[in-house]
Amino acid sequence: MPFYLKRLLIYFVFTSVMGVLTSCVPGKKIATSFLEDSHNQAVIIVPPSFTFLYYYPSDMPVESLPDGGQNLENSKFLREVDEQKATDIFLQSLLSELRSYGLKVYTSEQFDEFLRYNGPKNIFTIAQSEMIEFDSEYNDRALIDTILYRQSFLLRTIEKNTWFEYVKVDDHNENQALRVLYSTLFTSDDINGNFRYRPFSGDVFYEYSSYLITLEDVYELNRFAGEKNAQYIFDFLLNKHVEDNSDLKPENRSVFFRYSRSDNKIKKAGSEQRFIELEP
Repeated sequence: MPFYLKRLLIYFVFTSVMGVLTSCVPGKKIATSFLEDSHNQAVIIVPPSFTFLYYYPSDMPVESLPDGGQNLENSKFLREVDEQKATDIFLQSLLSELRSYGLKVYTSEQFDEFLRYNGPKNIFTIAQSEMIEFDSEYNDRALIDTILYRQSFLLRTIEKNTWFEYVKVDDHNENQALRVLYSTLFTSDDINGNFRYRPFSGDVFYEYSSYLITLEDVYELNRFAGEKNAQYIFDFLLNKHVEDNSDLKPENRSVFFRYSRSDNKIKKAGSEQRFIELEP
């Protein structure tokens, strides 16, 4: 390649990269300014009345089941789970983690105190909370000496799904209406295996290790979901601050920021590291 073409190529790559970096800088600077003032943000969590429990077996298509799936008596875990205990674990984990971010956190019993607070006030109402247990079939196969071998396992999965309704108090801007935020997290059985062939005997067997979830894992999922939703709430407020103080509206943005507390840095968030925003 001629030297002048190399110089043009280098210039094009340099200017393209700098353009991308520069376009991210304004939003990141505004996000950083949120960290300096986040301790003034008040957040109240309005808990759900209860948590819905649903069970879906693997041998029946979802569309053929009644609303709420099959009878919980046929489930492995949800029939034994203490719904109130799971909900309390989730809420306590959520509140504790929010406080660790330095936010002013209120419970529903402190609503009057929350309204008297002279600063930014944010209401997160847990509009719906649910746990779903479902079965799925894990299949592995291998072609050995022209013979197709199959191995199947029935795996159990527990999902924790949460819908938040967000409003900012005393915000009369018509563009700051109710927003609906959704998160989903899960725990599941896990199989790690392979077919093995013994050439001298001709035997084929399936060698595997497994991790099977227990009832305690269901409660641990609720604790973990509380922590993750607290992170999502903080990051949502951070990004809303960017939206409110720049032209970087949600529909025009290519970057969603997240705060990494472990190294005190603002980073780019993937789609799996934040709330899914739904239409109200």
